[in-house]
Amino acid sequence: LAVVVLVGPRCEAASKSVKEALEPFAKSTVAGGARGVIAPPDPAGDAGWLLASLSDLRVGDDGRVAGVVARVAGPDTDSVYRILRRALEPLGRELGAPPFAERGLA
Repeated sequence: LAVVVLVGPRCEAASKSVKEALEPFAKSTVAGGARGVIAPPDPAGDAGWLLASLSDLRVGDDGRVAGVVARVAGPDTDSVYRILRRALEPLGRELGAPPFAERGLA
């Protein structure tokens, strides 16, 4: 399970990437995609399912979108890391290293 909060102008590209990467999973989750959660994991390493939700983070009196909150759950940590590494790739330029690089997962 992961919760990612991206806020501010330096996270704009990463916010867009997270939305693009997770939106299909979020739509599937809302449409009843959790049915596959009880299925055993694929021995080849493909999770087969992820649950996700996305929320715009709004600030100020005008309610402008300042970022995104993403929640992701999967059958194992590697499945969640895999989608988040891809989704957060643009953040590497701001951080100076790819996300999760310290874990040898870059």
